[in-house]
This record gives sequence, structure tokens and C-alpha cells, in this order.
Amino acid sequence: MFSRTTAERLSETTLCVVVGSSRYDAPGLRPLPAAADEGVQVARALQAADGLAIPSRNVTCLVAERAKISAVRAALEAARSAATPESTLVVYFAGHGVALGESGFGLCVTDTVSVSDPASMVTSGYLEELFRGCPVVTAPSRSCPPSAAPSGIRELSVPETPFSTRP
Repeated sequence: MFSRTTAERLSETTLCVVVGSSRYDAPGLRPLPAAADEGVQVARALQAADGLAIPSRNVTCLVAERAKISAVRAALEAARSAATPESTLVVYFAGHGVALGESGFGLCVTDTVSVSDPASMVTSGYLEELFRGCPVVTAPSRSCPPSAAPSGIRELSVPETPFSTRP
């Protein structure tokens, strides 16, 4: 069990990038109206005083039209640059993902132009390169099987609902 002091120290060193992509430029990708709302809810939960209490300056939330490839990459790169050896980096994505070849995947964002155009997605190769040398843990979701995680990334078992928000 964490003490409040430990939780406060953890919250100050945690950096979060939350993405919720609901609509897409790519034909064939149906809208996911709940994805943007889910992103906002996750960002709020991360900042909740009775939860992790991560300061708002440490949480970047890109949802709906703000979830463009350039903004998402910039936020991920800024978080990686700001991270110290004591930091915890949380990346949360709600939206479509596609398989790219034998072992890769792409996370589709608002301006993804085609499910066959990795340049307009956040790809597993990009994430592997960005976080090379960093300890990374993924939390599996029902929509993304653990087998789709980049190589060298450990899986974390989490409860069905890893946190809750209070109205």
C-alpha cells in the first residue's frame, strides 16, 4: 500500500499523454464517438485529487480534432524528453488500431488518411524507437491483445476496471 507521501511523489514524476480519436479522414474507419469522451474521462481520472492526483501540467489530453498525428507525436516526444530516470510515463490511446505486417501495428488518429499508410499513424516501430532504452509496461485492453504489443515491452496485469471516476 502506498503512503500519501509516496503517492504525491509519484504524481509529481508521472507524465501522461492521453489520446482519444473519434473521427477519421480515412475511408472505411467508422467514427468512434465514445473514444474522445473516454480520453477526457481518463485524463480527469489521472488528475483527480482522490486518485493519482497528477498535476494538470503533467497531463496532455488530445481528443477529437486535436488528435492529429503531428500533435500526438509532438506530445509523445515532449513527454519522452521531459522524463527522468525517476519518471513514470503513461500513454493512453482510445481509437482504431490496425495490424501492419507480421508484427507491427498502427494507432489511427484523426488525420489518418488510409489504413495502409503508416506515415499517418502512430506505429509500433515509432513507439519502439521513441522509447528504446526505457522500461515500459503496457496494460492490455480488450480491444488490443497483448500479442500486438511492441517487442521487448512487458505486459502488466490490471483489473477489468483499473480505476474509477466519481461523479
